[in-house]
Amino acid sequence: MVSSAAGAPYIGVDTIAEAGGEGVYHWGAQIPLFFGYKKSIFSCGRQPLGENIPLFINHYVSNSVLWASVKNKFFVQIVSPSVPAIDCEINAKRVEDSKKGFLLDWVCARLKFKEVELVKGASVERSFDCYIGPKLYSAISRLGMHKEDVMEFGRLKWVCSLLLLFMNKIHSVVPNYGVVIIVLSLIVKGVFWPITHRSAVSMKKMQEIQPEVNEIRNKYKDKPQKMNQEIMELYRRHKINPMSGCLPLFALFTVLRSAVELRYASFLWIRDLSEPEGLLAGISPIPINILPIVMTLLTILQQYLTPASGDPQQKKMMMYMTFIMLFMFYNMASALVLYWTVSQFLSMAALFLQRYKTKIMQLAPLKSS
Repeated sequence: MVSSAAGAPYIGVDTIAEAGGEGVYHWGAQIPLFFGYKKSIFSCGRQPLGENIPLFINHYVSNSVLWASVKNKFFVQIVSPSVPAIDCEINAKRVEDSKKGFLLDWVCARLKFKEVELVKGASVERSFDCYIGPKLYSAISRLGMHKEDVMEFGRLKWVCSLLLLFMNKIHSVVPNYGVVIIVLSLIVKGVFWPITHRSAVSMKKMQEIQPEVNEIRNKYKDKPQKMNQEIMELYRRHKINPMSGCLPLFALFTVLRSAVELRYASFLWIRDLSEPEGLLAGISPIPINILPIVMTLLTILQQYLTPASGDPQQKKMMMYMTFIMLFMFYNMASALVLYWTVSQFLSMAALFLQRYKTKIMQLAPLKSS
């Protein structure tokens, strides 16, 4: 099985062992390490290659293998032999032009079977079940043997599968995927409202206990690990979960980053929802993406309208995070940025409504008097 990458993201190989309870193993993140290439988490853009990075690599999976897959962003090849293979060989080649940084050219998986000695006139027959096609969860999940795990939904599998189901059900009524994502944003806001509300409550509690947090920071400023432990313990005592509102974003990110349904789906000025907008590509030295900029402006406005904590450091951190999010989202799939932009707009609308209700409640006693 071969999958051509030509520098495309999300290329990889998956295998599942016959025994051991390890489940499906995703080798995609390991392949660069097999070349001896390690990218710094602080690097931006392409990182220069070292002098001893090989052009080809071979890696052997020594366990017996029930099935193996090779995939890219949107398509997958899955081969399941009738008799488990004794091992699997992963081959990969990187792009030769080192100026482009580390990019995969292709990957390949080879299943190896136990040798059979044949007498004269005898024959051996092997059969395989194969799936070669798009990464459609609805189709692959029916194949059995955990083959749907090639989608790499991880621990969010149940949420991601539900979101995909909702997205496709809505699309059966609404033919445009851009409108589908807007409707999905409304549904997610409604379904996850209790979580979002808890997140807002957590933020308010975090503001209330900020003096205690500052005290811990001053006390353990020379022991960062101890400081983080004490702060998390403080959050636990007050039942605060800073990450509670991130579940919908993580799930949507996992679904929309490689949903084949969105491939070549257009919406307004966006030609392909599975890719960045890329306006003026080929004309402007930097492709123009409008949605991430709108998303950032909405985030800044929301921060301005939200009651701020008295901690200047936290204010700066929130502003820094806003611009970090801009860089993170700028080259992501338009579908994901569209969802997050609409979600931010809905949060703004809810904030305005809450302020309006608060104002009405404050004026009510004055009118009665």
